[in-house]
Amino acid sequence: MLSSSRREPTNGLTAVARHYVCVGDVQDLACESRGDHLGSSSILSQYGSAAVLSPRVGSLMPVKLATVSQGTAVSPGCRMWNYPTPITRREHRAGCGSGEPSHSVREPCSSCCMPSKEWPVVWAAVREERRALIDDLTALRPEQWATPSLCPGWDVHDVLAHLVSTAKTTRWRFLRGMVTARFDFDRDNAAGIARERAATPAGTLAEFRRVVDETKTPPAAPATRLVEAIVHGEDIRRPLGISREYPIEHVATALRYQLKTPAAMGGGKQRAEGSRLVAVDSGDAAGSGDVVRGSGLSLLLAVSGRPVHPDEFTGEGAAAFLSRLAIAD
Repeated sequence: MLSSSRREPTNGLTAVARHYVCVGDVQDLACESRGDHLGSSSILSQYGSAAVLSPRVGSLMPVKLATVSQGTAVSPGCRMWNYPTPITRREHRAGCGSGEPSHSVREPCSSCCMPSKEWPVVWAAVREERRALIDDLTALRPEQWATPSLCPGWDVHDVLAHLVSTAKTTRWRFLRGMVTARFDFDRDNAAGIARERAATPAGTLAEFRRVVDETKTPPAAPATRLVEAIVHGEDIRRPLGISREYPIEHVATALRYQLKTPAAMGGGKQRAEGSRLVAVDSGDAAGSGDVVRGSGLSLLLAVSGRPVHPDEFTGEGAAAFLSRLAIAD
């Protein structure tokens, strides 16, 4: 996690470190270019300026920032899914497509990525979840749009505007927005809501319907879009008393992703530590420790920092799990 200090940038453009950057399908490990992918907070902590990935894959555009905000706190309910892919260092194998022998590289960590062959399945699930939410929202009464969501400070209309914004967010748009927001995630999210929140809920819903099939994503795995569709869907549905029977595999995919992803990157890995979580509907189990049983949806919401009811969990580890969640959030 970045420190809470602020740093003034160096004068001029960022000097780009000379090593390979691997982007795209982490399984293929295709080296696209030289340079330092500075989209990650772990890398940004080392620099006062940032090199921004341009629309052409592998091309880096240096930009000068006024300041870099480090360790910015955001609402725990909504700190999710707009983060750059975390970067780790590992030894590259020969024959990866770079034309070079084995060498050390930086690449998206495997915990936050998936093979590109799985992306069509994930995007199909995202589209289905978006359409289901549209169906649920179509019949809302005007006053229901002002209902506070599970995201602190956001009402139902705000969450929908956020979903419209993220559905339109490309890698370039995300990085450009973060530069404009001086790497303040709260400010960037607020800007997205202000941009996409129409004068009426009907207008925002119409725009969400228009982008329902979009497959854009910030510098993060497509699974983040599925996590966002489900979790933000519940941010809206639960306060309104609306229930949805989610396809088990949709929730299982989102939960598996969250359990591998650090909380600092919007995931739930740390919240699950010390427990063996068992999804009673899918049969998935992960972690070590006292057993906590619950539906996949309840477990997903819990590790994503959402309020959950104690009755949603059973097992000898349930009480301790809930206590740790209360401390963490």
